[in-house]
Amino acid sequence: MYVKSRSFWATRTSAWALAAGMVVLSASCAGADDGKRAYHIEARSTASALNEYARQSGVAIMFDYSEAAKTTAPAVNGNFTRAEALAFLLANTRFVVASESDSAIYLKVSERQASAIGDAAVEEPTEVVVTGTRIQDAYPTSPVHVVSRKDIERSGYSQTGDLIRSLPQTFAGGQNPGMMQSPIDTNNNTFNASTINLRGLGTDANLVLVNGHRLAAVGPYGGSDITGIPLSALARVEIVTDGASALYGSDAVAGVANFIIRKDYDGAEIGARLGAATQGGDFEQNYTLLIGRVGERGHALVHLDYSNQDEILTQDRKVTANAGPYNTLMRPIERKSVFLNGGYRLTSRIELSVDALVNAHKSGSTIQYTRTGTPYLGFNDVRNYMLAPGLDVRLGGDWSLKADVTVSRGAGSYGYAPLGGVGYTDYYRSLLKSGEVSATGTLLTLPSGPVKLAVGAGYRDEDYRRVTPAVDHFRRKVSFAYAEALIPVVAPSENRTGLNRLDLTVASRVEDYDRYDLTSTYKYGFRYHPVPDLAIRGSIGTSFKAPGLSELASPVNALLYSAQTMGSASSGVAMLLVGGNVDLKPERAKTWTIGADWSPEAWSGARLSVSRFRIDYTDRVLAPVTPYTQALSNPVYAPFVTLAPTPAQQADAIAISRRLSNYSGQVYDPNTLVALADNRKLNVSRQEIEGTDFSFRAPVDIGDQTLEVFVNATCLDIVQVTVEGMPERTLTGTVFNPPKTRARGGATWSVGTFTTTAIVNYVAGSRDTFVTPNGDVGSWTTVDLTLVWRPEGTRALSDVDISLSIQNALDRDPPYAYGPALTQEGIAFDSANTSAIGRYVALSLKKRF
Repeated sequence: MYVKSRSFWATRTSAWALAAGMVVLSASCAGADDGKRAYHIEARSTASALNEYARQSGVAIMFDYSEAAKTTAPAVNGNFTRAEALAFLLANTRFVVASESDSAIYLKVSERQASAIGDAAVEEPTEVVVTGTRIQDAYPTSPVHVVSRKDIERSGYSQTGDLIRSLPQTFAGGQNPGMMQSPIDTNNNTFNASTINLRGLGTDANLVLVNGHRLAAVGPYGGSDITGIPLSALARVEIVTDGASALYGSDAVAGVANFIIRKDYDGAEIGARLGAATQGGDFEQNYTLLIGRVGERGHALVHLDYSNQDEILTQDRKVTANAGPYNTLMRPIERKSVFLNGGYRLTSRIELSVDALVNAHKSGSTIQYTRTGTPYLGFNDVRNYMLAPGLDVRLGGDWSLKADVTVSRGAGSYGYAPLGGVGYTDYYRSLLKSGEVSATGTLLTLPSGPVKLAVGAGYRDEDYRRVTPAVDHFRRKVSFAYAEALIPVVAPSENRTGLNRLDLTVASRVEDYDRYDLTSTYKYGFRYHPVPDLAIRGSIGTSFKAPGLSELASPVNALLYSAQTMGSASSGVAMLLVGGNVDLKPERAKTWTIGADWSPEAWSGARLSVSRFRIDYTDRVLAPVTPYTQALSNPVYAPFVTLAPTPAQQADAIAISRRLSNYSGQVYDPNTLVALADNRKLNVSRQEIEGTDFSFRAPVDIGDQTLEVFVNATCLDIVQVTVEGMPERTLTGTVFNPPKTRARGGATWSVGTFTTTAIVNYVAGSRDTFVTPNGDVGSWTTVDLTLVWRPEGTRALSDVDISLSIQNALDRDPPYAYGPALTQEGIAFDSANTSAIGRYVALSLKKRF
């Protein structure tokens, strides 16, 4: 039984008392409207500005969202009556006040045109970033990368996972389609799921949200399956590339990805897509139905998605033709998903909402480790769901209260069987239940502006079960509380060049696990504007990650490989122990970022962003002998290796193992075993991660045509010390690890009814550390093309989009790397960073009603 220390209870009492005190204080500061008040609303889309006006004035406001999204409202800063502030915001619109009361204002659309000044200011509505801060409509001090609806449409992708893996800030290793067998424990595609792996720190080191709700993990390596998140229903994706545990809790070490579903879609859309690889295989059928309705009191959306993709065999590609004939290069997969989203205003102050997702996909594979070895037939079946009802209440002043409940499950099965033999099937289920109550609003008003506060508390129940057929079960409960404050130090003023604005933020979170001592994390940040169109931001904080339930509950298995596969110069058989560890302790990290965002007023729509970051990650849970192919050749793994183990030592290892599997192709003889390597999970390592993100986007008008250029790039360094006293090892720039440099850039050219996008993807070369001496692996550059035609003036083709997308248009093969072939013969390329699919062509048709 785990007993908590006296100091723990003292810390817990004071921490919860502090959190409760902040809630009471914030509630007492919620005031009513008494004439003139301070308004601080930044220039943004009119729709967003009106929502912020409603919060600051303490009055509900009803308006046509689609009409408000067409224009941009000016900034409003100063003391005004609510009528004066509203007049400023509506100056650039066709809205007029239809009726109003003390608690609500109703707007209607007039036939009057915007003023000449307003016409000049009209531009595409700005996406308001909400991820990275708990304070409504505040701008975070952490770097946030936004994938807009326009980016999604021009990407040429049909699946959310493909879109995310194309971003330089992510890594395609781990549980992701196309990932082949790897000697790195976490880089194995068990369920053929799509997961997010920010910075390459692992699929379990970043948090995945859908409209702010957590998704449960799936499989033995953690990470949420994003396969069923509907791409055509997304408004945008917001990715915080900074530690965010102080705001969102455990798992947010590398960052947070929040998938925001469209709430303003009104109409219906059907879509169909057919695609295939020009070298053969991977034929895709994808069909979607999107229906949305926006009314005066609410909105509703339903999205249905079905897709089916054929397999690619290794014998279908020249680069893998030397592999065994029973090998799947890309697994066939059938996907089905349903997503529901809705919101309804019961009164002018109370709104109900719900998000629901159901996703299922299944696929199969064949694996042959050597050309003459035994083929294994594999399958996997995944079924996930999420249900998240919520309640929003507008309180006095600009305060609002939110209550959410989330129930999410990630479940699946996978199994392998030798051809003609008896195999095994493992079943997994992760169940997440959580509830949270939060409030946000103005705590007090300083001469420099309003001090905003967000407070919240909640409870989470996590349950993991694995059936093999024995049952492994682990459950834990956690309660938490957090607070975040935005403190304006210098009020916005265009008359102070060099000191236009300065805001500070502070956030703290306490989490009480039923197994660990109370833990706390913090985050401090600043956002400084020397001039209105330049923001310099920075943050420093701590992050926390509890061990994955699968890491705690996974059984130990004994695997037999040829000694040469594990790095020995001599022949024979070696044993490798793999599995979890119930005694794992939490991981921790310290993070900092510094960066700048420039949106020049003279170049409307242009944006330049640069960020420098560092993560000091300690007590990492890893399999210590990684890769296991160097277990017997690299002296740094000597503490985990027993040479010539006795039959008794082998018997002890087998006794604690659930399963003994022989992949050596030889007969197991305890009297001749070469070595025994213990690769069970441990808190063994520290990692130092640092790098630079760069992004730029700008429109260029060429007569009546528009050219938009963009680039997104990341430079990354990850250094690891597996066990203290061992030498440092650089992970980045080596096979099966993130590259040192990755970039994606291009241009979109719009002419009349045609829009053409060309994108260049670059992955830097690497070192093949699986061979001695190490080999060089070349860089990989590919080109993607997307052509969209939106015909006008034709009744039969009205509201139709016809698009042609070509991925890897130049049909570039992946660069040669011999090391991966040591694990799976003939697969001589780095499947974590490159692909052997080749050119892929797809034709899509969408019709709106």
